[in-house]
Amino acid sequence: MQLGDAIGLNGVTLSAPLDELAPGETLNVRLYWQADAPVAESYTLFLHLTEANGNLAAQQDTVPFDGQYPTWAWNTGETVVTSHALTVSAESAGPYTLSLGMYAWPSLERLAATQNGAPAPDNEIVIAP
Repeated sequence: MQLGDAIGLNGVTLSAPLDELAPGETLNVRLYWQADAPVAESYTLFLHLTEANGNLAAQQDTVPFDGQYPTWAWNTGETVVTSHALTVSAESAGPYTLSLGMYAWPSLERLAATQNGAPAPDNEIVIAP
């Protein structure tokens, strides 16, 4: 999985399977990134937890490490691990899908995303249950 020309997503760990999440629970997400080349700027990471009907159950938009270690500072070849907590809306209903990507601020232009060797729709990498 790749974002732009310089950022690879090498792994994802979840605190619970997506198909076992219940409303009000918190999903802890750990993402394993690698800078494949120098990163030109600071990108904002987004995570979307959606219901089967497309409604948003939880989301997070953040500069990695609350801006303390932005993507432009990542060293080529370095593995960077980010941790995130998403609390599922009490009104939502599964099953859920997790998707993620990065965008530039303030343009909101998303980095091109590829998954399984093909362009990802809406430049979002999808983590299915």
